[in-house]
Parts: sequence; structure tokens; C-alpha cells
Amino acid sequence: MAPSVWLGASLARALFYPTLLYTVLRGKLGGPAHREWYHRIDRTVLLGALPLRSLTRKLVQDENVRGVITMNEEYETRFLCNSSKQ
Repeated sequence: MAPSVWLGASLARALFYPTLLYTVLRGKLGGPAHREWYHRIDRTVLLGALPLRSLTRKLVQDENVRGVITMNEEYETRFLCNSSKQ
């Protein structure tokens, strides 16, 4: 792997948790700073951020979610999301 690619991947990993924390906090704030975690596109599709474990029950029960397609890196989901076995 080229040094610039390796540096970019390392930087992405280092910045992931601070930016995730920022995004979570913006979701909890009211007013113009508030950001929704997901949006309903149509009857069967939700589009949103990382499906955190704390949202799983709500997504399954309230939104009828039966599956998740993610484009995240494995390190982004390892500790924060349910696995397919869960």
C-alpha cells in the first residue's frame, strides 16, 4: 500500500470516533443544529447514519426494519452496531 493511501486510511480511523460523537450530539440537540439520524425514503426504505445498537429496538419495532445494507468499514461497525448474528 502506498504511503499516501496508508496515511489516509489511518487518518480516517483516527477521526472516526470524534466525528461520530459530534454527529450523535447534533442529533440530540434541538433547534437548527438538530440532525435526524435517518429519513424514510418510501414505504420500504430508510436512509440514514450508522444503525447504532441503541436504535435497534426502535428501528425493528417502530420502523419495521428487517435488514441493513452498509458501506461502512468493519472497524466502524465492530463495537457500535449489532452483527448479523445478533
